[in-house]
Amino acid sequence: SNDDATWVIGVGQVDVTFASSPISFTLTGINDLIGGDFVDTFIFTALGELNGTIDGGGTASSLTGTRDIIDISAKGGGNVIDLSPDNSVPGTYDLINGGGGSSFLTVGFIGIEEFIGDGDSLISEAVSTTWTIDGADEGSSGSGIVFEGFSDLTGSTFDDTFIFETGGSLSGVLNAGTGTDTIDISQIVGANTVNLQTTTISGLGGVSVNLDYQNAETFIGDNTADVLTVLDGGVTVNITGQNDGDVAGNTFTDFPNIN
Repeated sequence: SNDDATWVIGVGQVDVTFASSPISFTLTGINDLIGGDFVDTFIFTALGELNGTIDGGGTASSLTGTRDIIDISAKGGGNVIDLSPDNSVPGTYDLINGGGGSSFLTVGFIGIEEFIGDGDSLISEAVSTTWTIDGADEGSSGSGIVFEGFSDLTGSTFDDTFIFETGGSLSGVLNAGTGTDTIDISQIVGANTVNLQTTTISGLGGVSVNLDYQNAETFIGDNTADVLTVLDGGVTVNITGQNDGDVAGNTFTDFPNIN
């Protein structure tokens, strides 16, 4: 259809409606869904499942907002959106892993640019990526992926950068992945603390938010009030520039306070 479409995936059926048409459909016995050239939104109900694939279809543009969407916010449990498979290989799909280890989308999806969750987890594409976190559990990637309602974010096996803008925070765990990865909190006002002992970042956005992080090596502060708490045990802090340096394999930039 030459129209935005909403696909509601329930138990044994899919209900389809269109933005500017009174026509609607109820589909049964369908395993695979393919969207059109406009915005397609695929919504899973609490018990909804699809024994096949979703293809967003069309050409999406993050600049115009014509993104195809998967919404799993009605699903309970810790669900995982996994973007790491190599979609250039024919027949390879990105994955949704359900909270119990099973999946309510048994094969996978392609051609989706936006994801809506409810405290779920997102695994990066297998490329070096810059992630911008610009709201509470929401943000975007440099490749055009947009997410909201995802408390946990996992980077790739390449070098990734995670930039927290004003108001940006994650309520779960940021696993930077392997590679040489950077966490940038320079846009967050106030005295925020990166604690290398507890692998947490506290004070994001002036709120008592503790972000657990893993596998990050480089940290960028605001050059005004941020604090770096180093490891115990007689470690050596090398000062290589004004508020810059390295310690125990970690590099820091623009941290005026070292504990």
